[in-house]
Amino acid sequence: MTKLITLLGITLACTTLLFSPRPAAAQAQPGDAFNCDPEINFSQSPGYTSADPLLLADPSGMVHLFWVERITGAPDEPPNMPDALMYATWNGDTWSKPIDLFLSPREYVNKRVGAVRGIIDDSGTIHLLWIGPDNTLFYSFAHASQAEQATAWHPPQIIAYDHVGTQYSADVAFMPPNTLHMVYGRDPDESKNQMLVHIKSTDGGQSWTEPQTIYTVPYTDRGTSNIRLWVDAPDRIYTTWTEWDTTGTGQVIYFARSLDNGSTWEKPVMLAERKGNEYERNWVTVALLGDNELVTFWEGGWRAYRQAQYSHDGGVTWSQPKDTLDWLIADSGFAEFIRDGADRLHLFVIQRVREGNPDRDPYVDRSNGLWHSVWEGGTNWRQPDMVGQPNRASFNTVAIRGGNELIAATFGFTESELFITRCQLYDTPSIPFVPWTEIPALPAITATQAP
Repeated sequence: MTKLITLLGITLACTTLLFSPRPAAAQAQPGDAFNCDPEINFSQSPGYTSADPLLLADPSGMVHLFWVERITGAPDEPPNMPDALMYATWNGDTWSKPIDLFLSPREYVNKRVGAVRGIIDDSGTIHLLWIGPDNTLFYSFAHASQAEQATAWHPPQIIAYDHVGTQYSADVAFMPPNTLHMVYGRDPDESKNQMLVHIKSTDGGQSWTEPQTIYTVPYTDRGTSNIRLWVDAPDRIYTTWTEWDTTGTGQVIYFARSLDNGSTWEKPVMLAERKGNEYERNWVTVALLGDNELVTFWEGGWRAYRQAQYSHDGGVTWSQPKDTLDWLIADSGFAEFIRDGADRLHLFVIQRVREGNPDRDPYVDRSNGLWHSVWEGGTNWRQPDMVGQPNRASFNTVAIRGGNELIAATFGFTESELFITRCQLYDTPSIPFVPWTEIPALPAITATQAP
């Protein structure tokens, strides 16, 4: 299950190279990460947990970092779970002083906060979603240009009181011109089957539709988690999730889609199911490769391998799983996809070198960490290389600023700290920054109990 977070502000400095081998500019391929700053312990919160980072980059050149941390109580005080939502920004030179956006309400005995998800819409508004205590699901928003002011954030709205409360069991996405979509795991009655539901808003998050069921778990002792959501114009929405059992192990992974902006949903497609003594099926995510061309990356098989499946018909049918990063292994969260200033698709995933790979000896001493690859067409991915220093990490998040500046954050589970590194992307064009010209008045919002 997810470990959760803390932080002190730090100025990101230096442009010296990492101690770990990086491709020299003359040897680098377009899109390779190079000229990386030394990795920093960003949170520096001994005795307090810092976790679940989320990075978002906006067109004006600001990078927004969200995470959760415990800010109350004594160091190492059990259960050492995060109780606050935190925020800082990177402007290309320095990190801002962190602020807390949300503190778990006093009335809850279980004050856990975590699994932050968010997007920036076309108007520049950041829409943020996070898991709260006692099966609550919270949502808030602010314009990116004002987000460093805690008062600019609208009072958190409780989207659901019957959320399943498991790791990464909600996500949010934006469909231009004006529709917000949200999916989450719902547990309306502990004696009944859990379900995956969808809601949407066409007024900037002021109001939401009634929950619409996408999938009902067929067993009362199973549930949903590790849910992701994407949009693909015109009016296509994709979601994936894991179905787990009482052992906490992912048993089945699913894909579902809507072709009418969420009005209706097609029957979910089972991507893969655990068999016999295999490890699990988990951490499924999707990337758009082209018109009707999709890829899913997930973890599982006989061991914690990274598998890829491809669809050439928009998700109706899928290829057989392919062990893609075939000398890496780890159960360490989602693979994250992002595109750069050349519209190149990048893959980031936390892994370690598999045993029995003597030809990878140069990597063994820095085995566990954040690995990077680039899609090269078809089912081909560039040989991965490590970004940042090796550490005992899980749960990565990445952002690209101005088309060619990479910022990556991971959760170091040994230290319960947040680690950040920054690199350049080789032979990749920059994208000019566009300052915000219109900052709309943020509407008032009234928290109401979800049905």
